[in-house]
Amino acid sequence: MPEVAKSSIHWFRKGLRLHDNPALLKAFENANEVRPIFILDPWFVKKGRVGINRWRFLIQTLRDLDTNLKELGSRLFVVRGNPLDELPKLFKEWKVDHLTFEVDTEPYAKERDEKIEELASELGVKVSKIVSHTLYDTQRTIAKNGGTAPTSYQRCLTVLSQLGPPAKPAPKLSAEHIKDCKTPIGSDHEEKYGVPSLAELEKKESDCGPSLFPGGETEALSRMEKYLKKTSWICKFEKPETEPNSLAPSTTVLSPLPEVWLRLSENILLES
Repeated sequence: MPEVAKSSIHWFRKGLRLHDNPALLKAFENANEVRPIFILDPWFVKKGRVGINRWRFLIQTLRDLDTNLKELGSRLFVVRGNPLDELPKLFKEWKVDHLTFEVDTEPYAKERDEKIEELASELGVKVSKIVSHTLYDTQRTIAKNGGTAPTSYQRCLTVLSQLGPPAKPAPKLSAEHIKDCKTPIGSDHEEKYGVPSLAELEKKESDCGPSLFPGGETEALSRMEKYLKKTSWICKFEKPETEPNSLAPSTTVLSPLPEVWLRLSENILLES
């Protein structure tokens, strides 16, 4: 019999999506309770160099994520604070014994995650971290290249060809995945864990530019499907032929949708 977790947390960071999110699926695997969380660090709100349009994009994405979870009977818990302070509190308050998140490759995130793993170990919390932020496992790629990162495009292609195709996309989180577990949702959920507004972040909506490219997995999938249907255009696409100074985008404009569509679309294109 598989070991059953009493209470799991999935920590959303960059992969704010239900599609192809193996760490999210892992949190629901054999669990009784699962709380999907996003941690909003006030330090970044006040001191981070983040423009207001990017904050709006994040809020739109979090709202869409919460809506999609709500349709499955779950919710997103937006926690305010430093992860190193807040996660140990949540481990104790929610009696957590399993934490899942995607592997991050940035220096700051790697150092932070190592500290989180240490804190989790001290409190008896199992940690499952799974590669899904990148199409390939960066550590495997470096190891395959003799312990150093490939320094040219052609060398990178050679190493990746030796590794073989990337992993298939994980299935979308569905009602079937969560039928045997629940997300405890209190009557004060919106007050304590609701998605923030721009006003809460001390930002003004009037300072935003036009919302030409809304955030969220729903918008991302819609735009991705639109362009994947243009198979001839994809096969003939050449970056030098785009018009960077045109008033209307001459590319797919998929770049504003990081992590939501990337792995799924790349796997589809690799198969075509």
